Amino acid sequence: MLELRTLGGILLSRDDVPVTGPAIQRRPLALLAQLAVAGEMGVSREKLVGRLWPESTEEAARRVLAQTLYAVKRAVGEVHIVDGTSVLRLNRLVIGSDVIRFTDAVTNGEPERVVEQYGGVFLDGFHLSDAAEFGHWVDSERHRIGLDYAQALERLAERAVERADHVAAVSFWRRRAALDPLNERIGVRVVQSLAASGDIAGAMQHARIHDALVRDELGDSASSPLLELADDLRSRLPMRVATVRSATLEVPPSVDAPAPTLAQTIDDTAPGRPEASNATKPTTPTTGASLRVWRPRRWE
Repeated sequence: MLELRTLGGILLSRDDVPVTGPAIQRRPLALLAQLAVAGEMGVSREKLVGRLWPESTEEAARRVLAQTLYAVKRAVGEVHIVDGTSVLRLNRLVIGSDVIRFTDAVTNGEPERVVEQYGGVFLDGFHLSDAAEFGHWVDSERHRIGLDYAQALERLAERAVERADHVAAVSFWRRRAALDPLNERIGVRVVQSLAASGDIAGAMQHARIHDALVRDELGDSASSPLLELADDLRSRLPMRVATVRSATLEVPPSVDAPAPTLAQTIDDTAPGRPEASNATKPTTPTTGASLRVWRPRRWE
């Protein structure tokens, strides 16, 4: 069966083997991509020629469209890959597509399948230099598909929160944040999910990175809700940490002093020395402010 991949690039293949020949030229691929997005509704010939051959006369454009369809059918060996006369649509019994399955999942309210089918930006890196109308259509579809993907991620993240699966929630919110790194609302949800999973340090780090991105891109600091959340999280740490806007330094509340070396042990128990029990004992700090390292007492 033929497969048209449009998310994350564009590729026409049969049984996982790329199709070669006229069918992989830019306009035939652009034609198939439009039909895949349209689904059962199809696309009229007028819209297709207007997007793909805007500089041609109507008669010439229709002729080129007919020639392109013939070339595609011949290249893939499927006469019925495209059905219809005035309105064209892909024959789903002959060719499948990720964007078709993606759209079906959105329509059916299946966020898991939406996320599963999303392979990247629609027609990423693909363009036609002399077809501005096609470019406008691609931009519109990219926005729509990206929005559907973002909403599916949020739905899955919220469901994970409801069932207290905070690890899954972190994963979904992080993927959502990658689509819009400057979005404070999403940034707050990432920080909250990290904190709920027990990763307080990670939550503070994300808040710090978000603040740095906002300042770099917008020349301003992140708005107060995110920073206030970071301050609240910092107050919960059982360790002394630096501020959220600088590198986090953590010092454990207790660290065992290093054991004395063999030479130190021999020196402290040598004849003429006080008993080892009278030697200075290693001091275990009670706070993370500093560490006192034990050294043997020097005798005059």
